[in-house]
Amino acid sequence: SGAGVTKDSSPAYGFLNIFGRRMDAKVAGEDAVRALYRSSPSSSFSCSCSYTVVRPSGLLEGPPKGPGALVVNQGDEAAGFITRADVAAVCVQAGDAAGAAGATFEVYDAGTAVATASLSVADILSNPGLAAVVSMVTGQTWRRQRGGSRGGDADAVVVTARERRGIDYPSLFEGLQRDAL
Repeated sequence: SGAGVTKDSSPAYGFLNIFGRRMDAKVAGEDAVRALYRSSPSSSFSCSCSYTVVRPSGLLEGPPKGPGALVVNQGDEAAGFITRADVAAVCVQAGDAAGAAGATFEVYDAGTAVATASLSVADILSNPGLAAVVSMVTGQTWRRQRGGSRGGDADAVVVTARERRGIDYPSLFEGLQRDAL
């Protein structure tokens, strides 16, 4: 899925939905996974199967930074940037982590968070030059750059108080709230 999928009034949601209604499809996919687990008797999952919905933020190229450089959050209140390599590692690790079972969470690099409710088109672009141009053309505020050097976490209005950091993946996922099925 992706960060911001529940914020259908944000400019970024509208922009990304132009491309094959991809944000709507992400929400539908999340809902379908939860419905599957909600409608299945627990006895049918004798293998102790579970699900985890990972909502990465803006994807970047580059080497992984590792769990110590990441933030997980719940409530879809913040988005940031993260490398594809870190997203892959988070997904693999979450699949085997008791703390991530049955949970939905956002993940991004520390220092890059911006509130999802007001996420602008410029905010989601990983190319700083293009983001600056889009900001000028659209008049939308551009609050961050890769690495959080323009705005970032200090500008995010995060109301969940569920942000967490960890030194390894188990501690990163520790304390995540399970979804209400």
